[in-house]
Amino acid sequence: MKDIQHHDERRKRSQEKMEYLASGTPIKPGMNSSALVWRMTNIITEYLAQNLRKPGSGFFGWYVTKNIFLRRNVILEENGAKLCQIEPHYNVLEVGFGPGVGLETAWKYVTGGNGKIYGVDFSDKMISLTKRRLAKQINDGKVCIQKGNVLNLPFDNDTFHRVFHCNCYYFWPDLQAGCRELYRVMRPHARMVTTIRVDSIKAITQKNILKYGQTSDHVEYMKTLEKVGFKNVSMQNVEDSGQTFQAIFADVDKRNSSSNKKT
Repeated sequence: MKDIQHHDERRKRSQEKMEYLASGTPIKPGMNSSALVWRMTNIITEYLAQNLRKPGSGFFGWYVTKNIFLRRNVILEENGAKLCQIEPHYNVLEVGFGPGVGLETAWKYVTGGNGKIYGVDFSDKMISLTKRRLAKQINDGKVCIQKGNVLNLPFDNDTFHRVFHCNCYYFWPDLQAGCRELYRVMRPHARMVTTIRVDSIKAITQKNILKYGQTSDHVEYMKTLEKVGFKNVSMQNVEDSGQTFQAIFADVDKRNSSSNKKT
């Protein structure tokens, strides 16, 4: 009986939170159908937007992880690593690694050498999932994941041969600062790969699901990469398993790299 009461109380608190989350009046008995649909749409959009940026442990965090990160994004994650052309001795970084699909793919390329795969994410939920998914690789010292932010990466200058990320640049609090920080930790002649679906980004932007993002414009992102020093910035259409997506490439050409310590 206590378990039932506890469950009812949790459900009630969750409902109350959802009712007051989005703008407007709360859901009330007798509310007409059009107002109810509008209200529920706002609530769902709000929760999806929050969990796309930073997945949590509730229902919407589970939904985003299962249906987006572990379904729609898998091909982007796998190809993000694949397009990096990782050599066995490379040090590789993924920012915003989600449930660890891209990290696992990248790890396969360094199993025969002394290379290592690093990941940074700021979601406790994603870190927990990835620690379970890649427990052996982490224990073996081939994969290292940390909680962190792209604006302040915990790595020395000129550390990584390759960097990749999937569908996350628009959530960085400061696009230019994030691009500059990635440039800092990349070695001379390194390459970064960004995988996205331009059409999907446009669609969810129109639905306000990227409301917590800074910019979803891939052209602005590419211009920012060039502004902080990246060279040969280009975008290509890529096809894999009947799906089409976009990959943005950016190279590092540091002619006067003088420090390998974080500044």
